[in-house]
Amino acid sequence: MPVDWLNSVKEAMADVDQVTETIPSGSLLDITLPSVMNLILAFLPPDYVLALLDHIRLPNIISLALDFEQDEYTSVVTRLSEPATGTRKALLSGVEMLKLSGLPCSHIPTLVKAADALQNLKRLEINFNHVDYLWMDLISAPDAIADANLPPGTTFFPRLETLSVTALDGSSVRDLVQRCKDMGRPLKELYLNKEERLWDEDRVWLKENLEVFERFEGSDDEDVDDVDDLLDLEGVDEEDIIEDDYDEDWTDEDEYEDDFDYEDEGEDEGDTLQFR
Repeated sequence: MPVDWLNSVKEAMADVDQVTETIPSGSLLDITLPSVMNLILAFLPPDYVLALLDHIRLPNIISLALDFEQDEYTSVVTRLSEPATGTRKALLSGVEMLKLSGLPCSHIPTLVKAADALQNLKRLEINFNHVDYLWMDLISAPDAIADANLPPGTTFFPRLETLSVTALDGSSVRDLVQRCKDMGRPLKELYLNKEERLWDEDRVWLKENLEVFERFEGSDDEDVDDVDDLLDLEGVDEEDIIEDDYDEDWTDEDEYEDDFDYEDEGEDEGDTLQFR
């Protein structure tokens, strides 16, 4: 945990005869990483994430992925939306690409604050299986959010152009696209998980009203998390499941190399990173 890290740093400083009394309190663990542009925070408890954000400065993050389970992450979302200690800039304010695979937070004022901070967001990938549907209203209908006390005509994400969605059917996606157009902030590209229901008339409408509309095949949902559940799928062999889905050499890093990959397409610097 962070406190153990801090103690070890203090001990190391003492070993090299540095006068720790002259160093401001807490600065031993304060680190600035200006070259880091891509940040993934996943499978960490809220208090640990808060401790990291307290001591690691990441002033130039443009792509952020969040994948949290259980607990309550309102405090984390608040911290991401506020200027870090010693700065005037919130981490979210520089984010151009945001992937929300899991974010247990439904506190309306906190999510409104996060949306307001995401002024530079261009691409959003969101899995509504594990993210509050309030984000749908933040994208396309802020006036519909009860108890938000937002002025009429409020809009968020002024630069948003690309949306990738899981757990939202074609009809709901169509309504979202239409509302964005009505607000004067039309989406250009939309990617919908192949698992979601899509009627032909909605497919035709989406293709006519977007520059790009495509389906994608998402990764296995985390809710299917044991062999017994997987064996219920017709035609699946237990040995294949153990080999393919429960490989002991698999790591979280392997998952994110596949799910949060970016590609340089030779465009301008601000447009070179794209979700796959």
